Amino acid sequence: MDTNDLSDYHIRLDRVVLSTEFLSSTRLLAATLRINPYMTLKDYFQRTSDSDIQVLVDKIDREDLVELILLSELLAMAEGCKSENIDQVTDNLNLFVTLVLVESLYRKGLVDVVRDNMTFDKSYYDKPIARRKE
Repeated sequence: MDTNDLSDYHIRLDRVVLSTEFLSSTRLLAATLRINPYMTLKDYFQRTSDSDIQVLVDKIDREDLVELILLSELLAMAEGCKSENIDQVTDNLNLFVTLVLVESLYRKGLVDVVRDNMTFDKSYYDKPIARRKE
């Protein structure tokens, strides 16, 4: 068995919803995805509160990766970009962390964001996601 091959791996949304190990916002996302399995990153960030963004920033600062990986994979799955291997998990995590930090800067009034370019779709990787405020 190739440990890098994740093609048969699936996130059990019901277990995420019931777990007390995860943030309530993560559990709510899983519950939402059980009902409607599609969500864009634009929708996610528009729906996420300032305090939840700050909690994610704190997790990034502490390198508390378990929940960040779960969130990045839930959102990638919701966009139809399910990870097939560890490299894709890493890419999704790196992108999600970047987007959380950009969103935090936006909410502090330091940058403007282009949420339409926030996606796990690699064809958008060369598109701007933020612009410095003048």
